[in-house]
Amino acid sequence: MPSRRDLFAFALSGAAALTALGAAADDATPTETPSPTDTPTPVPTETPTATTTETPTETPTPEPTETPTEAATATATATATATTAPATQTPTATRTATTVPGKTATPTRTPTRTPTRTPTKTPTVTLPPSPPQTAAVARLKRVRDDAGHELPYTWRPALAQPARTLVLLHGRGVNTAPSASWSTTWNVLAPVDLYGPGGDGSWWLGEHGDFFVARLLRTLIGQVRRRTPDLGLYLAGTSMGGYGAILHGMLLGARAVYANAPQTRLLGAAFPGTSAGRFVLGSAASPYADLCAMASRYRVPWCWVDARRYDPVSGYGDHVAPLIATGAATGFEVRPLAGHHTARSFGQIVGLFDDYRGEIEGW
Repeated sequence: MPSRRDLFAFALSGAAALTALGAAADDATPTETPSPTDTPTPVPTETPTATTTETPTETPTPEPTETPTEAATATATATATATTAPATQTPTATRTATTVPGKTATPTRTPTRTPTRTPTKTPTVTLPPSPPQTAAVARLKRVRDDAGHELPYTWRPALAQPARTLVLLHGRGVNTAPSASWSTTWNVLAPVDLYGPGGDGSWWLGEHGDFFVARLLRTLIGQVRRRTPDLGLYLAGTSMGGYGAILHGMLLGARAVYANAPQTRLLGAAFPGTSAGRFVLGSAASPYADLCAMASRYRVPWCWVDARRYDPVSGYGDHVAPLIATGAATGFEVRPLAGHHTARSFGQIVGLFDDYRGEIEGW
């Protein structure tokens, strides 16, 4: 059994060995053993390459697009306007750019201020008041023109159609009641002339050279003849109505005319006189001043004239003799009597047309 001294010496030798071993460990380079799970990362070996000096290519940087501001737009607009605007400048719409942070600028249209147009007022047309008329005439049908003139009338068609159409034209001052004449075998149209001097009649023409009554009469006759096709147009009248029958017989191409004590000249005769004639005609140059002169320019229908030799109104020398001299009166009868009267009744007038119907239709 080792002694205590031997154990102490062994312990000292062991401690010396451990000290020597620690010093040797500090001097040696440690070698790491890789873990089986750790794969060593190879360090890349740099291969030396030729060194080249590259001249960097400058990529052109696009110039920033300037977003027009209100001031720039106003300047450009003012310049364009000053350069291209004509003498009279018309307001135009201007586009300005509104920039919103974080958003693309969107052009905003500044609305053009359109000048307010003051509406043109349509002039108010004041129609003339209706001429004085009796209650009997006021109840009649009538035709009107755009100026407010009117022509009352009665219309009595024949019982059997087609029939001949007879237009009855009254004399001056005989316009307070419509004609009551009618026939079973004739279409009878009786208009009423409410114009002229004193509202007593305008010789079936009009006033002051405006022949609106003549136009209304033509319109009326056309209307009734379209509604009721007939066997021909006939006209009859006394005094002023005789003038109208001859005049419109020529203008409308009537088959036949009957005129009792007619006036044939509205100027240059004792009646109607210069004042009344000019009131109607408006001018001495009117083509309607003298029926005898018109007879040389128009086809004159078959025409019968009744007259009195000493008539103070439709003087024979002033009106009837000149008409007979032109040959316009196909037939006539001049009685050696005075006065201004009707020679034939309505029945006698249509009887005259019936008696000469063959001659009239062959005229």
